[in-house]
Amino acid sequence: MGSTCSSIPATIADLTMIPDDNDTSYTHDLLPTESHHAPAITMAYALKAVPEYECSKVKQAQRNIAQFVYDKDLPEHEDLPVLPAYRMVEDGAVYEGQWFKGQRYGKGNNSWTDGSIYQGYWKDNRPHGKGRYIDSEGNIYEGTWENGKCHGYGSFLELSGAFYQGDWFEGRQHGQGKQQWANGSKYEGDYKRGKKEGQGVFIWANGDIYDGEFHQNKMEGYGIFKWKDGRRFEGEWKDGRIHGEGIYEWANGGRFVGEYYDETKEGYGEIEYSNGERGTTPQRNTARGSTRTSRISVY
Repeated sequence: MGSTCSSIPATIADLTMIPDDNDTSYTHDLLPTESHHAPAITMAYALKAVPEYECSKVKQAQRNIAQFVYDKDLPEHEDLPVLPAYRMVEDGAVYEGQWFKGQRYGKGNNSWTDGSIYQGYWKDNRPHGKGRYIDSEGNIYEGTWENGKCHGYGSFLELSGAFYQGDWFEGRQHGQGKQQWANGSKYEGDYKRGKKEGQGVFIWANGDIYDGEFHQNKMEGYGIFKWKDGRRFEGEWKDGRIHGEGIYEWANGGRFVGEYYDETKEGYGEIEYSNGERGTTPQRNTARGSTRTSRISVY
């Protein structure tokens, strides 16, 4: 699952485009108050009819969601005209909605030639405020926008069922959020510029759990890892691996308290066996065995 939401639109593989009338000499019959806000012919030109761009994944995504609701009108939107369809010269997108002095502004729907669509509010020709964007792969972002990027609070839902819900900053996950993958693994915690960073909890599909610190999408700092089979480690991590001081407990009740280097017991440590006997490890122990966590992958 991607961590950004700043590219509009995405490309598409399974697109069927229905041709439309490309007569650029056509003009809408506008009132004087409307023509004052209409775009220049160099930016967009009027269409006799609204073309239909069909994309199977977009249609599939739309079947799974409710109709978009415009409920964040601002006073400045009240008197803006709603003009008929215009095709944007730059990218061929078709826009139906409000305009202000030649700019998309207020409420409006935008359809790209690859089938992706945006419904929501606009400011200075960019999505701004509440809006919903469905890309040509059927992925949906709904939430707040700023200057054409996901910014504020919003949800991103993939056609596969994977999702992210939480804070965004300039098109990336940033702040508090929760994420779930198609295989059932999930994470809730801190993000920074599109990556897990700070405190969080990651639960794997097999039931393993890590609760602790993250850095650049990896377990790093202090954290507790609980295996589904009953094993547990509490201590320091680096680059996604046990590294530093910690306590490793086996499911049978035995445990090791000491130092690790790249998941290997190293330095002084104390071992308590399940039968109550105790021992120490004053030197490096190269028998890694069940302390290995290299198989762990955080998405």
